[in-house]
Amino acid sequence: MIELITGAVDDRSARGIAAAVGRLVSAGSLPVGTRLPTVRDVARELGVSPTTVSEAWRSLTRAGAIQTRGRSGTFVATPAAPGRAGGTPRWARTPWCPATCPPACPTTTCCPTSPTRSSGSATAG
Repeated sequence: MIELITGAVDDRSARGIAAAVGRLVSAGSLPVGTRLPTVRDVARELGVSPTTVSEAWRSLTRAGAIQTRGRSGTFVATPAAPGRAGGTPRWARTPWCPATCPPACPTTTCCPTSPTRSSGSATAG
């Protein structure tokens, strides 16, 4: 499992780790209920600080892609049923993007996976 995650990470920033794991969840490579490796194990394998992985896990938790069950570990979350309050989580509806992006992320340049991301350009505003 850890090899799957570390193999999917191209950008070792918190945003890059979150995006890679989010893509694995969206693609079904990490099925619902799968227990994720510990923050320390992922950090060690990627050669980054545990704080970086912890930040990625927090982003994924805010997006509804994973959930922490105390000392039991961190697991891939079950998407909310469409008829339930909150509906389907954003990560299951659109190309995955870190929770720190604005709601219109797939059409903006903030997300590394955005189809409209422009190379190196930024807008002032």
